[in-house]
Amino acid sequence: MYKFEISTGLRLEEILALSWSDIDFNNQTIIVKNIVDAGVGGEQNIVEIRSDYRKVMIPSQLLPELKKHKEEQQLMKEEKGDQYDDKLNLVFPKKEGGLQRPSTVRARFNRLVDKANIRRINFHDLRKTHATLLVKSGVSLDVVMNLLGYKSIETIINFLGPEYLDLKITLHPYANNEKDND
Repeated sequence: MYKFEISTGLRLEEILALSWSDIDFNNQTIIVKNIVDAGVGGEQNIVEIRSDYRKVMIPSQLLPELKKHKEEQQLMKEEKGDQYDDKLNLVFPKKEGGLQRPSTVRARFNRLVDKANIRRINFHDLRKTHATLLVKSGVSLDVVMNLLGYKSIETIINFLGPEYLDLKITLHPYANNEKDND
């Protein structure tokens, strides 16, 4: 899941809501249309996020790993039989199927970071790394903005951080001042 995050830049709640039907292996794309959200009493639900879904490319180096993940998941389903919850056909379910809680994934990631004894980063930093790598490789801010699901250039520049302040100053007259959340 971590390599998937850094390769696609999806929000954790989007990743956890992905079903295999959202992934088009032939066209190397993902349709992002849902998120995992805490409902009444903290119960996790999949919620549609927008009517204008966004498409994200799957990097070619990630495709074989994603296919292998699907095959391994199929073996797990067969092994667990009726005890495997496959109603949602999720790409990244719990071991026994069903929705993972974002807080559980974040806690697991934090434990891995602590165990690796590296500078403290959080799961969301993988998304930021993805955006930074795109910009540094010459992908336009408009494209990065759309891939990440933002509504304004200013938001993506703020997301990228202080090292991109010169872009904000340069683009300020053209920046859209709409606010959107991440």
